[in-house]
Amino acid sequence: DSCPIVPPFSDEDAWYRFIVTNFERHYLNNRAPFGFYIHEWYLAVNPAVKRALIRFLDLVNNLNDAFMVNSHEVIEWMRNPVPVDEYVQQPCRTFTPTLCSANSCGPLASEHNEVDYWMQICNVCPRVYPWINNHLGI
Repeated sequence: DSCPIVPPFSDEDAWYRFIVTNFERHYLNNRAPFGFYIHEWYLAVNPAVKRALIRFLDLVNNLNDAFMVNSHEVIEWMRNPVPVDEYVQQPCRTFTPTLCSANSCGPLASEHNEVDYWMQICNVCPRVYPWINNHLGI
């Protein structure tokens, strides 16, 4: 949701091609992990984008050598790569959700631009909006 040049928000097929083309750049070449970073609100306000993403996820889910994983799992695989046939035999991970009382922080001044930001965090609110070279917002 931060790409500056994207298809029209109402064109599901164009978005699907956009996502698949970017995925294939990884899948058909060096097989580097394909990161897909998007916020929920972006899908909520752009239903055609959401439908395109669902189609893409269905496509990936039907490939026997591509997996939807989080960043931690990518790093762990990079540390200890295993063949696909061995990877698929591993049990699914389970997670215990942690409960927190999220603090609503903001407006938080940003040091990298002139924008004030809001965020929710399960910790103490930072002094300024966290950013490169100040990821703790102190």
